[in-house]
Amino acid sequence: MTQNTVLDITAEKSIAGSFRIIIPLCLTFILFAVSIFFIFVPSLKKHMMDQEKEMLRELNDSSVSLTYSLLLEYEQRVISGELTLQDAQRRAKKRIRNLRYGPEDQDYFWIIDMQHRVLMHPFLHDIEGKNCKDFVDSNGRYFVAEFVRTAEQKGSGYVEYTWQWKDDSSKIVPKISYVKLFEPWGWVIGTSVYVDGIDSEIRFITQRLFKIFTGILIIVLILSFYGSSQAVKIDKKRSIAEKAHRLDTLRFEKLRELNQMADSSLEELTGFALAEAIELTFSSIGYLVFLNDNEAGIALYTWSKGVLEECRIKDKESPYYEEQKKGCKEVVRQRKAVIINEVQNHGSGKGKELADGHVSIIRYMHVPVFDGGKIVAVAGVGNKVENYDKSDIRQLNLLMDGMWKIIQRKRSEVALRESEQRYRLLTENASDNIWTLRLSDMRILYVSPSVEIILGYTPEQIQWLQFKDYMTEDSLNKMFMVIAEELNKESEPGMDPKRSRVIQLEQIKKDGSKIWTEITASFLRDEAGKAYGIIGVTRDITERRYMERQLQQSQKMEAIGTLAGGIAHDFNNILSSVLGFTELAKMM
Repeated sequence: MTQNTVLDITAEKSIAGSFRIIIPLCLTFILFAVSIFFIFVPSLKKHMMDQEKEMLRELNDSSVSLTYSLLLEYEQRVISGELTLQDAQRRAKKRIRNLRYGPEDQDYFWIIDMQHRVLMHPFLHDIEGKNCKDFVDSNGRYFVAEFVRTAEQKGSGYVEYTWQWKDDSSKIVPKISYVKLFEPWGWVIGTSVYVDGIDSEIRFITQRLFKIFTGILIIVLILSFYGSSQAVKIDKKRSIAEKAHRLDTLRFEKLRELNQMADSSLEELTGFALAEAIELTFSSIGYLVFLNDNEAGIALYTWSKGVLEECRIKDKESPYYEEQKKGCKEVVRQRKAVIINEVQNHGSGKGKELADGHVSIIRYMHVPVFDGGKIVAVAGVGNKVENYDKSDIRQLNLLMDGMWKIIQRKRSEVALRESEQRYRLLTENASDNIWTLRLSDMRILYVSPSVEIILGYTPEQIQWLQFKDYMTEDSLNKMFMVIAEELNKESEPGMDPKRSRVIQLEQIKKDGSKIWTEITASFLRDEAGKAYGIIGVTRDITERRYMERQLQQSQKMEAIGTLAGGIAHDFNNILSSVLGFTELAKMM
């Protein structure tokens, strides 16, 4: 199944999947709308009623505070004798009768007493002075008696009832009153609002919400169908992304397998990588070329197993293979991937017929492998059913880069093992003792086996001994003094970090005998260049010191002999003169 076939099937599934999305979306929207109209709107109405009640309370409290101050003022004037009670109450009623509030300044206050008599009503003058205890609304509620009872029991509160709409006695609507007791005079001050305004507002909100939700539903349907048309494109992209993810996962898995081929040869590593490159790019053939250091020559040429099985031509230097080499050189020249999706219509391959036995090439792709800006290899794949694209370049690039890093690492590991082996052979077979010391605790970390020849201790034994156990006191003091001197030099500018120091120390062997050793040592340093240890080489120079002492003794004796000869010669000269003068005296 090709990639395009997979995408077509994906498109068909996308359309069906889109409807599976649209239907639940519309149902969710309708459910949301129902919840708005049957849950939110009633809650809003209740909230508005509560707000209206609160407004009534605040208005009445604020107004009552004003009337209270007014009434208290009149009460004080009564107490002071300035006004009579009747005159004060008359003036207070007149002032309260003229108080208005609300959007149209049509809401008002009224006063009744604890005997249910209406003391003041700004509009219903005919009921003033009458006992209205028996007033009942359309629901059979004695609301005036309820006013008095609420004020008497609670001091203030709400009373709900029905009443005529303003001046229209034929229209009965719900109404809410807030009442509060003025205890000094036994008055109940009240105010009320019609609830019909809230119902009208709720109806308006409901109608508006219905229009809004209808419009939104139409938009949602349009967007949903538009989304369905885009779903195919999105799912195609998702399919491509999923394919890329699968290829990435496969590539990582193959790199892990390649990484585990620790004992495999270079031929096995490259063969495995080439086979996986063919699988990742959906190709059928491939090759891998390793270049020389100057990128001019071919160091190794590997063909995939499919090519070797299918190709029946033994001459690998035929013009066909020369064409492949030209493609490799073109990659080196351009220093980037080269894709040829129509070989028959491209370059030198145009119109040419392949000889019998050749592998037929429909399309191919060459990708360079870089190491520090230098091309070290070229990987090629061919005969993919569909055209090669950037995704194929990416997969092949990443796989080959991973392969090259693994090859380089394995080469480094082999070189390191060989180096370690040579070093081990050197240290284990050297007659001189090689050792390392940590400065922080002055502990020996490593000692070569030759220490047993020099001191008689095994490496394991010497690591647990203290310096005083196998070094004379003078030599021990000398060693610490030299280390201190070298550490002090570390702070001096221009000091060579690779310098070494040679000293001679007298050491004590395991059998108690003493030997002289010559130690050449230098500092071990961390990445920052700070000394953290010492590496040294100890050589037994006991015999050399003995020969040096013998040589010194011989040189002393030779010097004495030369001195004696010189003295004898001088004495002879003097004696000859004396004897000559003696003979001359005898002759005279």
